[in-house]
Amino acid sequence: ILHRLWGTDYYETSIDVQGGNLCNDGIGRVFCLESIVKENQPTLNDEQLRQAFWDYLNVEMIILPEPPISPHLDMCAKLVDPETWIIGQWPQNDPNTPYVEEMVSILSNMTASTGNAYKIFRIQQPDRRSDGFWCSYTNAYMQNGKVLVPLYNVEQDTAALAVFQQAL
Repeated sequence: ILHRLWGTDYYETSIDVQGGNLCNDGIGRVFCLESIVKENQPTLNDEQLRQAFWDYLNVEMIILPEPPISPHLDMCAKLVDPETWIIGQWPQNDPNTPYVEEMVSILSNMTASTGNAYKIFRIQQPDRRSDGFWCSYTNAYMQNGKVLVPLYNVEQDTAALAVFQQAL
């Protein structure tokens, strides 16, 4: 209905996407975790999904490794501008570490849509809660030059805010 009011085109697709698993750089790329492929099978395979993103959104889809913390990219990484990432860091023995380090390696070897190298800032994630839930500083919200960063009243909060200030 809104497309009629706004005078814009409307496209329907069978793509299944969870919002926290999309990080769009605004100039040609969208990043997500491997879960997007699983969520869309058997309707769309990897290649068809990439093509659908290109056809409907005119973006190249980059699929990154999925750590155990969540099927949402924003729980382990934050794209703060088209060439700057804040990526979570966990202790070496944490189950998230190998996946996130592979993600860092992939992004470090890519060129951003701007033609420049990605700048990657690392942020020490807070410890897992006693009830087993993960906490994440990268699950932040950015709008109109403001950033809302989740804080947990733990020692790492101050350092986490400093990383955001440095990256922005």
